[in-house]
Amino acid sequence: EGFAWPVFFRQISVSIWHSLLNFALYLVVMGLLLLLNLIPAAGQALFMAGSSVASAFFLAREMLDGPLTRDRLRWTDKYRVVWRHKAVTMGLGAATAAMLWIPLLNFVCLPVAVTGGTLLYAHLRRTGRLPLNS
Repeated sequence: EGFAWPVFFRQISVSIWHSLLNFALYLVVMGLLLLLNLIPAAGQALFMAGSSVASAFFLAREMLDGPLTRDRLRWTDKYRVVWRHKAVTMGLGAATAAMLWIPLLNFVCLPVAVTGGTLLYAHLRRTGRLPLNS
């Protein structure tokens, strides 16, 4: 398909909306996980583990948002893709989260992670493991 400005702006607006929904859901999940801190002794460890997994999951979805929006996937379908391929997507999300913690590296982390998400998308598309919504 060729380039068209209306399509470009529509996809950008869809991507921004999906990112805002993603952030809102992330806040809800983290708020619920925060309640784990009420459990004596084990609560902090459970919160740390749960929040690490949640952060990796949400970061993976965000890093894959561009190419999945290009395929015109719905917000829920993007989550299904991340969940269906959680072994590789959680690796992408965990690596992104780890890079965000390293001083100076975090400045270049997001462009590298988006590139990694695009390469992962291309691999999943090439091997026929993505839904065809476009």
